[in-house]
Amino acid sequence: MNQLTLSPTEKIELKEAAVYISYDLPPREDWVEIRQVLPPEVAININDSWGWLGTSLHAFFGDYSDPLPDSGLEEIFQQLIQEKSTKYIALSALIFQAERFLKQEAKARGLPVFWRKRSEILEVWAFEHCKYEILLCQLADWESHSEQSRDERLKKIKKYILEDLKEDEFSELNKKWEKQDAKLCRPPLNPSKVMPFSYFCIDVFHKYRSKLPAFEFWVESSFSHTPGLGKFRQVNGRIKFYPGRGKGKSK
Repeated sequence: MNQLTLSPTEKIELKEAAVYISYDLPPREDWVEIRQVLPPEVAININDSWGWLGTSLHAFFGDYSDPLPDSGLEEIFQQLIQEKSTKYIALSALIFQAERFLKQEAKARGLPVFWRKRSEILEVWAFEHCKYEILLCQLADWESHSEQSRDERLKKIKKYILEDLKEDEFSELNKKWEKQDAKLCRPPLNPSKVMPFSYFCIDVFHKYRSKLPAFEFWVESSFSHTPGLGKFRQVNGRIKFYPGRGKGKSK
């Protein structure tokens, strides 16, 4: 199987995950209360982004036309949804290749093999990432990296994961980044604790990367960002861009 080749049966199964993302994320029971304490436009953005992600994935797995061009959404929002859906498509292919290794490692580590279908792996991944996104929006203040720093970090992380950067070099970079991050307004929010299953999957993907043809494509799509956003601050869920030069900073 190449990077994006999925059989008709596999696509049918993955459509179930797309429906789940469209209608059950954000998680309904918790979301009823959480959305009341978020600024209305923030709650709408979260709700719409997951709804459109599910719709976009459903179209891909169902061999339907891309719904985004006729959605009426702002261009930057369409771009973000497209980027997100590409990551999930790459992840879907990787999950199908890695499922036997996920089962093997879960049993070896004494973890439950809870999924009956591979689409459920994708659903739990999406649930954890949605939860993390909501927690991030609930922070009173959170400051991003600059666009240049964001781009440089993602490139270095990709090189490290794909073994094009040595361990000691990456370790030195991490020390440098920690010092830079200490100067930013970033309340502690440990993603590995919020998304334990996703981090387990990432660990397994990396361990068996040589046996997973879709691994490199997933890395390339996952460690990327939408250009033009510039440096921003998230205050109570609202995005505030820093003034300055450049397209991203002028928006």
